[in-house]
Amino acid sequence: MAEERKPRHHLFRVCIPLVVVFYVAWLYGQAAESSDAIDSALRSREFVQALKLIHRALQQNSTDPRLWALQGKAYAEENRSQEALESFRTALKIAPDSLTALQGAAQIEFNAGSPRAIPLIARVLEMRPGDVTSRSS
Repeated sequence: MAEERKPRHHLFRVCIPLVVVFYVAWLYGQAAESSDAIDSALRSREFVQALKLIHRALQQNSTDPRLWALQGKAYAEENRSQEALESFRTALKIAPDSLTALQGAAQIEFNAGSPRAIPLIARVLEMRPGDVTSRSS
């Protein structure tokens, strides 16, 4: 009787890790597909569609700074500066060195004439000292 259980136990030890591996691979594929769709919508200037995709992706992974920064870019393009700034700030809380979020937040603060732009711009310049375009904003 003990010998009959042994093969089942062995089967579970093999199958469960395989199921986990396939599930993780599937999730990764879903994330990559979602990222491609978001990038495509942004490139096509379909910001409403991009925001829908980003919101869906953030429900799955709310700690992805790239998604927050992309949301900020989409909001900024829709002239929704406050929402864009909130998105960029969230990205920066997660990843303080997110150049996209730093540049986006700096631009919004600069356009508003806010002194909060100064440390953001200084951080961008610190991260990209040789980039002439960073200095021309």
